[in-house]
Amino acid sequence: MTTNGLTEEQAVALATIQAQAMSSTPVAILRVETGLLGAFETGTYDVGHHVWAVSFRGSFPAVSCGPAPLPGTTPHPCPPPNTSMALFLDYSSGSFVMSETPAYTGSS
Repeated sequence: MTTNGLTEEQAVALATIQAQAMSSTPVAILRVETGLLGAFETGTYDVGHHVWAVSFRGSFPAVSCGPAPLPGTTPHPCPPPNTSMALFLDYSSGSFVMSETPAYTGSS
């Protein structure tokens, strides 16, 4: 694991800017952790990547609700927005690694 990296305060500041840009309501921090990406059960191939994981409460709409309906068909409504999201930032640089909605709710 990397020993020199962002402080928790720096990671939270960077993640908050990104999370707020994705939420239609103000965000609130739920959890801040650091560790290997594989420990957060994200399903990623990069399990050994050391990250900051910052989880937020907010209103995170789906990126897409699918294709436009065909003429003469009833459109399907979009699902309600997720109310949590986790952002994973590189531990050393703070660069975006991935996001996940709803946020991981593991027990560590």
